[in-house]
Amino acid sequence: MGTSSSSSSSSSSAAMTNSSQAQIDAQISAYLDHAKQDFESRYSSPAKQTAKLEDFHLQRTVGTGSFGRVMIAQNGNQTLALKIMEKTTIVKLKQVEHTLSEKKILQAIKFPFLVNLVYSFKDNSHLYIALEFASGGEMFTHLRSVGKYSEDQTRFYAAQVTLAFEYLHFLNIIYRDLKPENILFSADGYLKITDFGFAKLVRDRTYTLCGTPEYIAPEIILSRGYNKSVDYWALGILIYEMAAGFPPFYADQPIQIYEKIVQGKFKFPSHFSNDLKDLIRSLLQIDLTKRFGNLKNGSKDIKYHKWFSTTNWIAIFEKRVKPTHVPKPDKDHYEKYDEKPMQNSSTELYAHDFEGLRYHILSTNQEYLFKDFPTIRHCLCSVNVVDELPIVNVEYLLVNDIQEKSTLFVTLGLINSSLECDISTLEIQVFAIGLNMTEYIKITEFDLPLLMGQTVKPRIDLSKIYSRCLLRQDRSTTPNDVDGTICCNIDNHL
Repeated sequence: MGTSSSSSSSSSSAAMTNSSQAQIDAQISAYLDHAKQDFESRYSSPAKQTAKLEDFHLQRTVGTGSFGRVMIAQNGNQTLALKIMEKTTIVKLKQVEHTLSEKKILQAIKFPFLVNLVYSFKDNSHLYIALEFASGGEMFTHLRSVGKYSEDQTRFYAAQVTLAFEYLHFLNIIYRDLKPENILFSADGYLKITDFGFAKLVRDRTYTLCGTPEYIAPEIILSRGYNKSVDYWALGILIYEMAAGFPPFYADQPIQIYEKIVQGKFKFPSHFSNDLKDLIRSLLQIDLTKRFGNLKNGSKDIKYHKWFSTTNWIAIFEKRVKPTHVPKPDKDHYEKYDEKPMQNSSTELYAHDFEGLRYHILSTNQEYLFKDFPTIRHCLCSVNVVDELPIVNVEYLLVNDIQEKSTLFVTLGLINSSLECDISTLEIQVFAIGLNMTEYIKITEFDLPLLMGQTVKPRIDLSKIYSRCLLRQDRSTTPNDVDGTICCNIDNHL
């Protein structure tokens, strides 16, 4: 009799649990459906941006990368992280696609544990992305200072990353660069995932080799094509590293790391619980038909795993769980970097810094690649004829073999005005004179309608454009017979 009653009670409890879970799943599904609609709307129709560098007070560098840096910047009462990227370096490193994808995705996503884009803009030499500032610093720095996290703390952080991936993957976005360096602490102790340079909107598969060696999934290394499953592999690596203090696959050289990853063999520290080890094994599964997150139930296999049995996912999402670590507000949580003067193209703000310096300017086609970034327009709005334009930081590039009827986009001087020119109808006289290491170009027969965004077609005689328009610091490279044109910095579209 007692056994029957106990069995009935257990069944009733299980039924209530299943019903409650079904309601939560329905709420999450409805949220994700709505979030996807919002994302697609913002992704296809980005909001217009009006910010410019002069709006920001730059304070100090908090991070550096291959083609730029991140600086704390004040904009009114907002403290932001301003990501400053050099156009020419982006092109040289073949990171144009990644950079544009980062900006387009960031301006469209909105989730508690993903960094929020506030502004984006460009000038003659740089691209700028202004993000909300996470004052607590990088997880990488904090993890190294404490050695490792407890399983409870690891679970708290892993839950936030899991929810972030659930959101991104529902939008068909693969993140592809999970690591402690790209996870920041907000002032409240919750996480913000940053650096979407490798993020990509993928409907099926992609083949790009990218990521951090210790976190790269085996299918990326083997060039088999991959999908969102690589993020769940990286989640397994992150959980392991948070709980152990080091990643499961490591060696002196990347090739050695890759060999270990492809073999899929690793050891657990003795303090790992059985449930933690089981979850990590399920995530670091070479067989994609067995890897959690990539199966029929998607992220639910992770969220409903025994290791997460005490996790209230809704409370995590709503930030109702008390964080283990809350950054001290009076402490600077970022490393110190050597400060370098900004090589900005604005003569008004940085004339003395840039006078007499040479800068490589993008070709027409290269600059066109950055058309999705809003253009900063300065002062070309109240005159009808351009006379003399100061050029202090421009190295002209001579473009040979211009095809007739091709399109040339030209920005003259330091004024970001886009001119679409039909090569077959161009007539203009351009010559350069030197004055205190500052170059000027004088333009005649050039009537410029100055409505913002208006396309104009001036007439330019290419035979009048000479190689002597090169800055004098580059005289040694002047060719004898040049049949081309000058490409200053190009800003094509607002």
